[in-house]
Amino acid sequence: MNTKKFSTKASVLASAVCLFAVGCGSSGGGPGGGGGGGGVSPWSKFHANSKNTGLSTATGGPGLKLWSYDTLGMVFSSPAIAKDGTIYVGSDHGNFYAMNPAGTLKWKYNTGDIYMFESSPAIAADGTIYCGNNSGLVYALNPDGTKKWSYNVVGGVSAAPAVGGDGTIYVGSLNNNFTAIKPDGTLKWQYAFPNNCTSSASIATDGTIYVGDGDTNLYAFNADGTVKWKYKTGNVVESSPAIGADGNIYVGSHDHKLHAIKPDGTVKWTYTGAATAQSSPAIASDGTVIICQTDGKIIAVDSTGAFKWAYTTGGSISSSPAIDANGTIYVGSDDSKIYALTSAGALKWTVTAGDSVHSSPAIGADGTVYVGSVDSKLYAIK
Repeated sequence: MNTKKFSTKASVLASAVCLFAVGCGSSGGGPGGGGGGGGVSPWSKFHANSKNTGLSTATGGPGLKLWSYDTLGMVFSSPAIAKDGTIYVGSDHGNFYAMNPAGTLKWKYNTGDIYMFESSPAIAADGTIYCGNNSGLVYALNPDGTKKWSYNVVGGVSAAPAVGGDGTIYVGSLNNNFTAIKPDGTLKWQYAFPNNCTSSASIATDGTIYVGDGDTNLYAFNADGTVKWKYKTGNVVESSPAIGADGNIYVGSHDHKLHAIKPDGTVKWTYTGAATAQSSPAIASDGTVIICQTDGKIIAVDSTGAFKWAYTTGGSISSSPAIDANGTIYVGSDDSKIYALTSAGALKWTVTAGDSVHSSPAIGADGTVYVGSVDSKLYAIK
């Protein structure tokens, strides 16, 4: 996830498992794959789009560090990219940043307090940017950096918002609520979970909203806020669900399993790994899924959940992956490196940051990879 923190920054630094799928192209229509955000941007939210696929139609480069920008605070937030190339990301310094593709500051928004932006932004079809911070406020910002509105969900927000086809914003919070906010900033509905909600929602083609909770369940909601079904895992669900082209849902759990769930809420298969599944899956057109564990291993399983290959990094992984049009996988690690792997699991290159990388990479329309680090910097790599 990234970038999901369960309740405190310490919990993020202590645990990490990344799940994702790899392939040679995107699934679904529009840049970023999955048709998320109506094709308005190459990477409209955490994990690319409303289905959380983590896929891009752009192709990355040989791993050259183009620039870095110091946000003055640790960057757990994962970038989102507008169709004009503007990169949006939050910082633990209390600022929300808009960066030009060349690495210069476009604008920054300061809330006037010290609360951290650990949540990852989402960009609506009209260009409005949504992001929450640890004060419990969800902000709606115009593309010029001015504030449209804020809504208090009464509990820190580390989950990334998701934007529905009608403009509704869905977001979980640390006060146990899952909230649906209208585009004008008023409440649509709210559902009280038994535990904190740090999972970032995904939205299916039929409008079903999927999100995990600390009560061990993956929930499926109808657009009116009623529960369609819930699927019980063996432990806390911080991982954000991803939706495949066939409608199947993939999510990790603290029970050390990756769960593949059918649209009716029944199990398709589970894969048992060696560590907690905190970060989020991405799905390839061939169904291959990759699991990154706290021991630093990246494990590939096929569409039936059977083992394919493994790669070992130098640290645990909480960053969730991005996958380009060639199937190259980009993911950060606690060893301060950003890794690029082929779809077969071979190392292509690494780039070293100044500290751990919990932020999840985002891929721009030209193939540039953007990712934050605990060293306070946002990096651009191509």
